[in-house]
This record gives sequence, C-alpha cells and structure tokens, in this order.
Amino acid sequence: MNSDVIGITTCEVCNSRFQLRQKHAHFQGKKVRCPKCHQDFTLIVQRPSAAEQAAIENSTENEKQQRRQRRTKAEIRQEHLDRIKDGFRTLHTRLVRIRDAEKSSEEEVRRWCVDVLRDCLGFDDSVIDTEARVLNGRADICLKRNDKIFLVIECKNIRSKLPHRTLEQAIGYAAHLSADWAVTTNGQQWRLYRVIPRKGKDPSTVQMFDIAFLDEDGMSNRDAELLYMLTARAMFSGECERLFHRIACTSDRRLIDALTSDRVTRAIRLELKDAYAAESDETVALEEHHVQERVCELFLPAEL
Repeated sequence: MNSDVIGITTCEVCNSRFQLRQKHAHFQGKKVRCPKCHQDFTLIVQRPSAAEQAAIENSTENEKQQRRQRRTKAEIRQEHLDRIKDGFRTLHTRLVRIRDAEKSSEEEVRRWCVDVLRDCLGFDDSVIDTEARVLNGRADICLKRNDKIFLVIECKNIRSKLPHRTLEQAIGYAAHLSADWAVTTNGQQWRLYRVIPRKGKDPSTVQMFDIAFLDEDGMSNRDAELLYMLTARAMFSGECERLFHRIACTSDRRLIDALTSDRVTRAIRLELKDAYAAESDETVALEEHHVQERVCELFLPAEL
C-alpha cells in the first residue's frame, strides 16, 4: 500500500468511502465532517477492498510520475540560459554585420534587439511595444505585463558610446511610463538599471549590469547569467529585484560607511594591535581615527 495512505474510512451517514492519508491519522476515533454529505461521523480506519487497493496503487504511480516530471528551479533556470546562448548564436553573425557595415542605423539595432527579446529572452510579440508615446517622442522598445509597461529599452546606433544623456533619456521615459526598469543599448553593449522614484525629485538609478556581446568572449556564461535577469521569469519571480537589493546593499558608499563605522573600526583596531604585539612584542598606541584614516586611504574611491 502507498505509505501515505493508511486505509479507508466510511461515512456512517451517506456510506461514502474515502482514502485516509497519514497526515489525518490523528483523527482516528474522532468525529469528522463528511466532505460529501457534510454530516459528522466517527472516523474508523478500514482495510481497502481489492478494487480500492488497485486504485491506491495506480494513484501512487501517477504521483511518482508527476514528481519525476516536475522540474526543479535550477533546471528551469538552466533551460532559460541555454535558450539565451542558442538564440544568440543565430543573432551574433547579424550583429557583426551591423557593426562592420560602412553605414549603420539606430533602426537596425532596434530591430535586432526586438529579435533578442523574442529568440533569446522568450517574450511574445504581444508584450513587446514599439509604439509607446512618451514626452515629446516615442520609446524605442517597451515590455508590458497586464498592459502595464515595466521596462523601457533605449536603442542607439552601434557606434554610439552610450553617453550619460542616453541614460537620462531612458530614465525619463521609464519615469513617465511608471516603469521600474530601463535598458540602454547600442546592440553590442547592454546596461540594465533599476529606476527608483523620488517624490519631488528626479528618479535615482542603480546599475544592475553592463555587458558586451562583441568582446573576446562573446556571449560568456557570465553574460548569459546577467542577461537572464531580463527574462520574464527573473523579473516576476523576484530574482531581479533580489539582485538589485544585493547590489544596492553592497554599494561603494555603503561598504565604506560599514568599514569606517564605530563597531567595525573597534574590531579592526583590536585585531591590528593584538596581531602586531604578538609579532613584535610592541604595543602600539593605535586610536580608532587612525584606523578610519587608513581604511579610507586604501578603499575610498575618488568619486566618493
């Protein structure tokens, strides 16, 4: 017998018979409500008939098959990564032609990016909008879910260096459309940003990734892992949002603030003093501000 089914029970009122599973074993001898006639009856475990036993065994086999067919999260994720890599193999040659052409246009890049969304990232035409009007212009590509735009893609000529004004344009469009995400791309280079609204101010942004497809390693495993964040699965399962919070939490500014906090500075000061005393038998008059100064000299980026 299926280890999960411990027997059969019969409703005393309507004579309906039900399989009794292990998780309900503690109801034996107690009053329960019949799911069919909705009357109370005393639950008593009985042996199944031959036909009932066969049905239980058949049900067990079906459950085993369903478990075997059920894919793990890792398997589903790998399928998406394989699709990204396979799709890009086909699109790579076309991107090289766009790059090497004597003349290239922004429209060629936009059409190529639409095909990336279809063939690599698995988006249907029904969610790809190339006609969204914004401010005094039109967004190159928008992605929708339930008729709400969640991502704006600003495309430029493949020879563009994607200057800061391109980002400002994409962020402005995203804010106007209440989209949480924005991409700037010249085809070969893709940058994803999280757009964070601020009341009474321009939105702030956190860069999620900056990947290039025509460098020496082409579509590397790392590139595929990052591009996966643009799939609907990553966007709507929370994976992309979790990556955003991890990146924001470990920003340069936050790391410096953590390294120079009183708690961390005290710990570093004690470790330095004890280690040096053990090595040289000399106790150094080391103050916390000395530690903070050295940490800043070593790790503080110039722009901070």
